[in-house]
Amino acid sequence: MKRSRRMRLPNGFGAIVQMKGKLRNPYLAKRRVGSDQYDRPRYLTIGTYPTYSEAFEALLNANKLALPPEAGISFSELYDRFRQEILTLPTNGRTLSTSSIEGYRFAFQAVAGLHKKKFLKITAPELQRALENAGGSASKQEKIKLLYSKLYHYADYLGLASRDLSTFVRITKKDNPKRNPFTSEEVYRIWEMPPCPYRDCTLVMLYTGLRIGELFTVHDISPEYFRAGLKTDAGINRVVPIHPEIADLIPGLFPMSGTPNLAQRWFRKNIPGHTPHDCRRTFITRADECGINPTACRQIVGHTSGDVHTTKYTLHSPAYLCEEIKKLKY
Repeated sequence: MKRSRRMRLPNGFGAIVQMKGKLRNPYLAKRRVGSDQYDRPRYLTIGTYPTYSEAFEALLNANKLALPPEAGISFSELYDRFRQEILTLPTNGRTLSTSSIEGYRFAFQAVAGLHKKKFLKITAPELQRALENAGGSASKQEKIKLLYSKLYHYADYLGLASRDLSTFVRITKKDNPKRNPFTSEEVYRIWEMPPCPYRDCTLVMLYTGLRIGELFTVHDISPEYFRAGLKTDAGINRVVPIHPEIADLIPGLFPMSGTPNLAQRWFRKNIPGHTPHDCRRTFITRADECGINPTACRQIVGHTSGDVHTTKYTLHSPAYLCEEIKKLKY
C-alpha cells in the first residue's frame, strides 16, 4: 500500500525526520534557527516523538515561542516564556496556585543581576553568587534554587540545554525553626478583640488548622463543614468540619475578600510574636491533646502519612470529622 504524502512544511519552519530502525520515538523534530556562513540552514533539535503528529505539534509550539538561537536567549526571556507557558497554564489538569506563581516571581526579582545574561552562558558560580547576594533567609534561597531548577528543566524541554547547573548551587543559610503555638489565654484574648474579618479569620484558622492562603479557597459551605485547601492532593478540596464555637462566624466571612498579604499585615500588627502558621501548629497540637483521632486530624489539615494503611485505606466521612472536631477545646 502506497503511503500518503504529507504536506510540505513552510520555509523556515523546521523539519521532521523519520529515523531508521526500531525506535520508540522515531520522529525527530528540529526548528530552523538561521543559516551558517555558507547559507546552509542551522537547526535546533526540539525532541523525538512516537508519531509524526506529536512531532509536528511540538515543532509548531516551538515556532510559536519564537525562541532566539540557543546562545541568544537571556535569563529574563527564558523566565518570561516559562511563566507564560508553564506557570499560567494547567499541568495534569491543575493550575498552580496564586501563591506558588508569586513565589517564582519573588525568586526571579531577587536575582536581578542575572536577568540580562545569556542563559546558556551563565556559570554555576554566577548562580551561587546571585543567590547569596539576594540575602534573606534559607527559605528565600530555597525558592531561588527551585526557580533555577525549573528554568533548566524548561530549557531541556525546549531542547536548549540538558545540563542542570542548579544542582551545584548550595543553600548557605540555615533557618531556626520558629514554633510558637498559642496558649489558651492568648486564644481567649483574640476572642475579646473587636470583631473584624481578619480577627474572625484568625479564629477560623485556630479551630480548623487552615493555612492563611487556604482561607481564600473556602467553598461549598454547609452548616456542618466546608471545602478548602491548597498544595498537596490530600489538601486540595478537602472537607473541613466547622467547630460549634465558630459556626456563627462562617456565613458572613466567606468568600473572603482582599488578599493573603492584607490578612498577614493585620496579623503582624495585631498579634505580635506570632505568625499565621502558628494557628495551624496550635490546632494540630491541641487536637492531639484533646484526643482527636490522629487520622481524622491529618485528614482535616490535609497532611499525608507514611503509613500505607492510613494513607491509602482510611477515609473518614464528613459526619465523623464533625463529631471529632467537637472534642477540640481551648
